Amino acid sequence: MFHPTFKLALLIWIAALTCGCKDTEPESFRHTPPIPVNGKLKGVVELGSYGFNSFVINVDMHRNWELKNAEYGINTIYDTDDVNSIVKMLKEYILHIESFGVLNREIHFIVSSGAIKDPKVQHIVQIIKDIGYIANIATPEQEARYAFQSILPNAFRRHAFVVDIGSGNTKIAWEVGRDNIYTLETVGARYLQQGITDKKAGEDVVQQASQVPQEYREICFIIGGIPYEMATQYRKNKERYTVLRHPSKYNFDDDRKKSGVKIYKTIRETTGCERFVFDWSGNFAIGFLLSLSF
Repeated sequence: MFHPTFKLALLIWIAALTCGCKDTEPESFRHTPPIPVNGKLKGVVELGSYGFNSFVINVDMHRNWELKNAEYGINTIYDTDDVNSIVKMLKEYILHIESFGVLNREIHFIVSSGAIKDPKVQHIVQIIKDIGYIANIATPEQEARYAFQSILPNAFRRHAFVVDIGSGNTKIAWEVGRDNIYTLETVGARYLQQGITDKKAGEDVVQQASQVPQEYREICFIIGGIPYEMATQYRKNKERYTVLRHPSKYNFDDDRKKSGVKIYKTIRETTGCERFVFDWSGNFAIGFLLSLSF
C-alpha cells in the first residue's frame, strides 16, 4: 500500500500530465526595474551542462542592475581535451568580456551544481584555476538564492516564489523575513537519463512544491533552460518578461524538454499558481555577481 502522501503526489502528477484545460492568452507582466546609479561593470562566465554562458552587467551599490550583454551555449570548449586549446579559448573568452569595458578583476567564473558532475567540466575547472582565476562551484541551495536575487523584484517579495528548472535539478525559493531565503531542490529535466521514473519524479516535485507557503503563490518568477524554450514560442517585441502559457500549449519531441514541461505542470498544479513569469535577463550567475561586494 502507498503512503497517503505518495497517493496525493501520484494523483497530482497524473492530473498534470493529462489535464486538457484550455488556455487563453495570459495577461502580460509589466515591471520596470530601477536603473543602477554610479554603477560598475561586472562579468561572469557560467559553466553549464551544455556549454558556457556569459553575462556583463552594470550594477550599483544597492544591487540595482541592468544587463549589458548575454551570450548562451558556447560549447566549442567542451569538444576538446587538449589543455593548450582550452587555455587559448579561455583567454580569448576573457578578452571578449573585457572588450565590453569590464576590468579583468571584475570577471568571474561560476559552475552550476549539475555541470560540475561532468568530468569534462571538472577538467576545464582545473585549467581555469591554473591560469589564475577562481572557479566558484555553486551548490543547489546557492543557485536557488542567486536565482532569487536575480529575478524577483523587491515589490513582489511577499507574494511570489522563484523556480529555476535546470537539467540536473530544479530549485525553488521564497523569502521568509528580510533576506532570509528558503530554498528547496527537486529533480531536473534530465531525470529520465538519471534513471528516475516519471512516477518517482512526480512524487518528489509535489513533495517539494507543496511546501511553498500559500501567501507566496500569487505569482512565480521562473528561469532555466526549459522555461526559456517555452518563453521563446510566445515572446513579443523583445519584452523583458514573458508570461508562460498553460502546459498543454507546449509540445516538444526531446525527452529532456518533455520532462521539463512535466515539472512545470506539476509545480503549477501543486501550488495552484497560474502566473509564471519568465525573466529574459535574469540568471543565477547574475545573482552570484549581485552577492559580491561592490
